[in-house]
Amino acid sequence: MQEELENKTPPKQTRQKKMELDNLGIILKALIRFIKNLVSMKDEIDEENTIKSIKESMTFKGAAVWILVCSIIVASVGLNANSVAVIIGAMLISPLMGPIRAVGLALAINDIPTLKMGLKNFGVMVGVSIITSTIYFLITPINGDTSELLGRVKPHALDILIAFFGGLAGIIATASNNKNAVLTIVPGVAIATALMPPLCTVSYGLATGQWNYSLGAFYLFILNTVFICLSTIVLLRLLKFKTVQHISKEVTARVQKYIYISLFVIIVPSIYMTYSIVLESIFEKNAEDFVTNVIKTDNSVLVNYEIVYTGDVNVIKIYPLGTEITQDKEDAWRSQMEKYSLTDSELKVFRYKKGVDEANLMAMSNESVIKYQEKKIKELEDELFEIYTKVEEDVTKDLDIATLDTRILVHYPEISSYSFSKSYQSQFNNMIDTMYLFTIKWKDSIPDTLIKVKSLSLKKMLENEVKILKNGVLDYPVKVSKF
Repeated sequence: MQEELENKTPPKQTRQKKMELDNLGIILKALIRFIKNLVSMKDEIDEENTIKSIKESMTFKGAAVWILVCSIIVASVGLNANSVAVIIGAMLISPLMGPIRAVGLALAINDIPTLKMGLKNFGVMVGVSIITSTIYFLITPINGDTSELLGRVKPHALDILIAFFGGLAGIIATASNNKNAVLTIVPGVAIATALMPPLCTVSYGLATGQWNYSLGAFYLFILNTVFICLSTIVLLRLLKFKTVQHISKEVTARVQKYIYISLFVIIVPSIYMTYSIVLESIFEKNAEDFVTNVIKTDNSVLVNYEIVYTGDVNVIKIYPLGTEITQDKEDAWRSQMEKYSLTDSELKVFRYKKGVDEANLMAMSNESVIKYQEKKIKELEDELFEIYTKVEEDVTKDLDIATLDTRILVHYPEISSYSFSKSYQSQFNNMIDTMYLFTIKWKDSIPDTLIKVKSLSLKKMLENEVKILKNGVLDYPVKVSKF
């Protein structure tokens, strides 16, 4: 009997393991319940007011027209002046998001009248925007491509994510009765979704006859529009907003047919666009890595480059700048393209000829030339900053300012102030001379003849000061100049 009881009683280790599993289950259930409560929006969603708000925001008349005109002009000026701050200001006051959300709402709840009105107002808004911006670019005296304009001539893979999640944040803020969320999210959504700059770039292309700019920018605009609309549809379907009830089953079936066709028209092209843009972004990333890690690491050549995506045979164009590239070097570069998944791409090297660097630059697209110029400016700014920092460090390290001040005041009371730095002078022969430069301000009462005499002795004194600091060896010459 006792043996039977022992067999029925679970071992102590088994009971302990079962208790641990039970405790783990309780913890996991509590964690899941916490996460559900954390992300749930049920208590914040006001379906009736959300629908009312979206329908009101798609209205385009009166003040909305003038606000749109103002925002498109501000955006055009910002792109023309290459000013990010001005462009952001235009995004914040633009009413273009209203009809896009209305279209998404209509497709989510089977509301045909709202769909028609939303599409109509959206088309009118786009037309007004393009006409206004085109007129601006036709009459403005400031012409020329800018980096802000060129940044909108074609979409990138990240633009898809920005448009979708920016639009998703916007519709969440619209559907929520949490006013704190609305106040902080809406401005950010306006900036992230960026509908106005692409439209202005479309107009710029029309005004200047650069149709490729117009087509690329309009492609980006449509991409943003589609994914903002999709994000609205997805969220409202997930929130289970009530669909519009129609008078009969036949009407309901017909409406659903129209809705499904509309969704097909939106979703299928967006999938194709996403796929092609991702392929282009992958190629551009691989090509950038190839140029940076293979070509630019060769210190014997100086080149600029252009990456051209065609979807068929993509091309990397190399423009030598004062350098002759041999066939052996070109073959060595080409042999490493497989490493960067560029086997189906073409490497095209423009042969260097003396005196034709300008022709090489002219062969590049406007976008590449501007990027090249901005890159060179940035490199020069970095170089100047590095030199300035080095000079500051060297001067403060080398000279004891307090001691120098005292000696100059004792020996040269005619001096009212002075400045000093480590200066660099180029002789255009790849050699840079370094010197200590002292700039002296003499008192106004001191005649020029005395200044000349004093300057000679001052120069010798300063050379001795530097020699002391340099252990008796004058590494760099000393130059004394007058304010």
